[in-house]
Amino acid sequence: MQWLLFPMVGTTDETASTTRQRLSTLTKLKELKLYDNLIPVIENCAQLTALHTLDISSNRLTSLEVCELGSSLSSCVALRELVLDGNGLSSLRGLQRCDKLEELRVADNALSSLQGLRAAAGSLDTLDCTRNQLSSLEGLAEGCLRLHELYAAENRLSSLEGLALKAPALETL
Repeated sequence: MQWLLFPMVGTTDETASTTRQRLSTLTKLKELKLYDNLIPVIENCAQLTALHTLDISSNRLTSLEVCELGSSLSSCVALRELVLDGNGLSSLRGLQRCDKLEELRVADNALSSLQGLRAAAGSLDTLDCTRNQLSSLEGLAEGCLRLHELYAAENRLSSLEGLALKAPALETL
């Protein structure tokens, strides 16, 4: 199975619980699309070790750690693309083991820092942190040697100091 749409809107708690349990049995799943729902918590992703793409945009996530997504993501060792746009995230803590992540989209959240990207620094090619509350790119980990695209419009940035050292391959800003 290549992809799965995970409908949660309008389901009963019992149906949602059963669906989450079944999700953990899809160990060959490569793409998981959970966008445009009302999901506050992502659970049972620990067995999805073949997962390359996870789209959880436009949901109700506020933290990657509190919602256990962080612990689930640590098992998703093949994860290349993570889309978290349009949630209420205030932190990127929980991405510690995402060392193969090439594309991270966290636009339209409440991020005030990019702390938490250290693990992905060596593999990250595209980062979209548009429309957050960033006053600097200080949290962007050094060693983003492959970062070619950085989208940071509509934040509170006052300086791009040190960016050339952190992301020397940057082509799009």
